[in-house]
Amino acid sequence: MDTGSETLPELEPILNYLNSQANKLYQEGYFLKLNDLDINGRSFQDRQWVDCFAQLIGTVLSLWDSAALDAAGPDEDVAPTFINLADASIKMVYRPFFLSL
Repeated sequence: MDTGSETLPELEPILNYLNSQANKLYQEGYFLKLNDLDINGRSFQDRQWVDCFAQLIGTVLSLWDSAALDAAGPDEDVAPTFINLADASIKMVYRPFFLSL
């Protein structure tokens, strides 16, 4: 977020705060994700739990398949899946440590 010269001085602290929150690492770790809906909102034919590694930075949740990370070499990159939580629909599954995205 640019806080250039045309920004009102009164708004600069607010814009700086929003910018710092958008780049903050809130949480990262491994968890199980239920493949319930695809990116178009349709149900998966084969609903299954998938072991994932995730990072929540700002409002963006980045997910990596744990099996793909394990199979990749130390110099290989694994492309993540991105979910913008500001645009997402999240349903908590009422079991400890389970989240349906």
